[in-house]
Amino acid sequence: MQNFNQQGSENQQYANQQKEINQQNYTPEQIQAYYQSSLTPEQLAYQQQNYSPEQIKAYYLQLYQQQFLAQQQYHQQVQQIQSQNGIQNQIYQVPQPIQNNQNHQQQTQQFSYVPNQVYPQNFYIQQQPNNNNERLRLLTSQIRELETKIQNLENEKDELQNQKNKEIKNYQTQLQTERERLKQLEEDEKKKDDDILKYKSDQFKTNLKISELENQCKSLNQQLVSKNTEIQQLNQNNQRIQYMTQNSKNTTPDYEKQMQQFYNQQQALLQEEKKKYKLLNDEKNSIEDQLQQKDEKLNQLEKQIYDLENQVKYEHKNFMDARGEIANWQKKSNYLNKQLEEKNSNIENLTKLLRDSKFQNSQLDNRLKGEEESKIALKDQFNSIENTYKNYIRELQQNQSSDQNKSKFEDEINKLKNEMQQNQQKNEEEQKQAQLLKEQEYQENKLKKAQKDQQRLENRKQENKMIKEIMMKKTQGSLEECGKLDICYVVDFTLSMQPYVEQARCCVQESFKIIKQQTNRDTNISSIAYYDIEQKPKTGSYYQFDFSNNIQNFQKFMQDIKFEGGRDPPEDVRGALEQMMKNLKWKSKFKIAILITDSPCHGKKYHTYPVDFHPNDDITQTLHHLIEQQIILIGFNLNDKTTKMYQEFKKVYEAKNAQDFFLLVDVAGLQVHQLAEKMASSLGSASVNATQVKQSGTKSKKQQQERPKNKDGAMEALCKQGDFFNFEQQTKVVDTVFTVLNVTINDQVFNNNLQSINNIGKQPNKDYIIKEEGKWFCIRTELPFAFGMMKDVFLMKKKNGGPEELYVIKTPLGSNPYQSQLEAIQECRSHLICQQLMKKFKSDISDALEQQNFQKNEYPNVVYSDFLILEETKNKYWIAERFFKGEFVKYNNNYGYINEEITNLNKFAQAFSYYTFFISKGQYMINDVQGVGNYFTDPAINTTNGDFDDTDLGQEGQQMYLVNFQSKKALAFEILSLLNQLNEDQEQ
Repeated sequence: MQNFNQQGSENQQYANQQKEINQQNYTPEQIQAYYQSSLTPEQLAYQQQNYSPEQIKAYYLQLYQQQFLAQQQYHQQVQQIQSQNGIQNQIYQVPQPIQNNQNHQQQTQQFSYVPNQVYPQNFYIQQQPNNNNERLRLLTSQIRELETKIQNLENEKDELQNQKNKEIKNYQTQLQTERERLKQLEEDEKKKDDDILKYKSDQFKTNLKISELENQCKSLNQQLVSKNTEIQQLNQNNQRIQYMTQNSKNTTPDYEKQMQQFYNQQQALLQEEKKKYKLLNDEKNSIEDQLQQKDEKLNQLEKQIYDLENQVKYEHKNFMDARGEIANWQKKSNYLNKQLEEKNSNIENLTKLLRDSKFQNSQLDNRLKGEEESKIALKDQFNSIENTYKNYIRELQQNQSSDQNKSKFEDEINKLKNEMQQNQQKNEEEQKQAQLLKEQEYQENKLKKAQKDQQRLENRKQENKMIKEIMMKKTQGSLEECGKLDICYVVDFTLSMQPYVEQARCCVQESFKIIKQQTNRDTNISSIAYYDIEQKPKTGSYYQFDFSNNIQNFQKFMQDIKFEGGRDPPEDVRGALEQMMKNLKWKSKFKIAILITDSPCHGKKYHTYPVDFHPNDDITQTLHHLIEQQIILIGFNLNDKTTKMYQEFKKVYEAKNAQDFFLLVDVAGLQVHQLAEKMASSLGSASVNATQVKQSGTKSKKQQQERPKNKDGAMEALCKQGDFFNFEQQTKVVDTVFTVLNVTINDQVFNNNLQSINNIGKQPNKDYIIKEEGKWFCIRTELPFAFGMMKDVFLMKKKNGGPEELYVIKTPLGSNPYQSQLEAIQECRSHLICQQLMKKFKSDISDALEQQNFQKNEYPNVVYSDFLILEETKNKYWIAERFFKGEFVKYNNNYGYINEEITNLNKFAQAFSYYTFFISKGQYMINDVQGVGNYFTDPAINTTNGDFDDTDLGQEGQQMYLVNFQSKKALAFEILSLLNQLNEDQEQ
């Protein structure tokens, strides 16, 4: 041991080693005891005899330090590889400190030393091969798992591809069938058109022949009349001759003979004319028979044409239905193709990801193999060093010089250190390269994601642009169909009406403004200027101004009409109203007639005048026709002369249950100059009544026999009952046990039918998710607590529930529960659909806010509350929902009513209605948006076909909302702009 002779360096080395060991929590005594435990007593005695305790301690410290450094370097290399490949750290830790001699034997066994050797084998290296093998097995297992996953995904991809091909084949078959059906319908329609043209041609020919026969008949009648005239003249001549004959009996024989001859000639002529008359009469009868036959044939042809036209209409409807069905199939096919493309893209991405992962694992495997080879080489190097030390010790024991071995050993150590430094540098470079690749891959993925997001955004913009065009067309159609109001001024132009007519002329401009402001409708105006029956113009009609929006022309018309007097006090009101209905071309859905007169109509029961040249005249049927044509009549009672007439009018409207179609305005006490303002405001009220823009009640197509005047929904009717949370103290209750079912719509079914919600519920087992909540022990009201338009309302509490936990039970009119679970679930369909639509609405808002880098979503968290199906028995089911305290608010209804309050909830509600119309491309719209606080309930759905349920008013309900929405779109402007669902003209 000549390397320990220099005491100064020995002390410094000992101090450094001591410092390193203290950092590892090992004492020199523990290390020395550890190494000496593997020596034989003879070897131990030899060391103690030849070396001092300090030399022995320094030697073991140096040996331990070298082994520790080698192990630490190895750990660093392996950890770098593991961190790059995401493998869990499985490296053995440095042994715990050796605390005492009692567990020394256990630790010695743990480190697997080899007896009878001066220095033990490197216990880290001896343990490492098993550890690496285990990691390799783990990596192999992970690779196999990934390969299995890839194979499963490929199998799933094949299955999806097969399913896609099968569905596409089915759709193609169905499309081909529908196309053949469409082609057949086109051929049938063409054939029917040809038949109609043929029948119309035959009809034209028949009419032409009938016309010819009628002309012949007319000519024959003229000939018959001429012959009858000749016969009458001959008869007169004959009578004259007979008279002359009687007066000339005493004349000469020659004269008698001449007279007899003349008489015979006249008789012969008479007989000949009679024969001709008979022939003409027979010919006339024959022609009349032919005309009758032609009339019968013509009637048959007209009936055939009528039947064919009906059949063509029916076939055309089938044709349009088939086209619509084909369009729906194509939409569904496009949607499924889009889904399959997304699935294929996802599979390709997963396959690429797994391929990359497999490649990385392969690289990791290669690296680990390289590390294993490096480890073997390192082990060989350590074995070489160990052999050198053995030789060195052996020579020491034999007192031989070991300078050459020592030098060789030191060279090996230096070489090993250099190799370790090179490996460390290499690992650092590889780590940097891996980090660079990882960063590059991250940037590439980030760029790809940004490109995909941009492409998705562009696609959404293009789709929104297309939908906006559809919305614009539908809005324009709505304004054309429901956005106008027709008003006819039916004005008495007798002499006493001059000041009133001037006021009517002046009120037009102001009435236009009021109607536009209150209903958002433009106005067309017309007029009938009437007198009494005897003063009717020679044309047979009173003066009229056809519908127009030109105020100046209307005022000029009224200014140019002359005022005339009548024979009796009553005027021809009935004739004026009938001419208004018959001759004017009403253009709009909403129609108003304003009657301005100071005289009653004809008929004794309408006035008290003693003189009436048409006392039996009755206007009742005319008023009935006004009701049938849905024309609102405004009567201005200018004086007491028309009071009785308007009272009778009111009775007629009450008898027909049509009070909404008659508005009486009593202006008898007003000055003449105040009438214009009153007329304008009355027209505004009538327009509001006609368009129902202020009526918030729900409309139903179903004729309501029990509660025809109740327009409140179930929840709205309940909220009007006051405080009812302690209902058990207010009314009789019954104990009930319910099996409670929670019902929702399958998300996939909802997404697949987003634009065809009528299909939801056709396959209940697939479309609905039903979860049993358990049994509830409850009390409920024995009788209904409130009555809505279409539902009766009971109240219910859980016996073990809180004081604020109240439920509302709804049943159909008559308070009878539903007889099956399916019937109850189908009754909840509109609510469940709106529940899903509201979730999508809020999700789209959140996505839009995120895209525009908004940090906070401050919009209301609105939900459609859960519906529960309560099973009392197998044929007795109820529908219930939780009731929350608060004010019930109706935001819109299903016929155009829009709440005008400036609140966040109202803005949210109006935006939701338009949003549903937008995303469905005009196929449906959610209306009747209402509820308590953030909990909405009882919706109505207006669809294009109008066949969803009794509150579905179809396109009319949609159009009414769109017209009113144009003047109130500021309420929803913020949210719809965020979602990019407004047209450019709406955004301005």
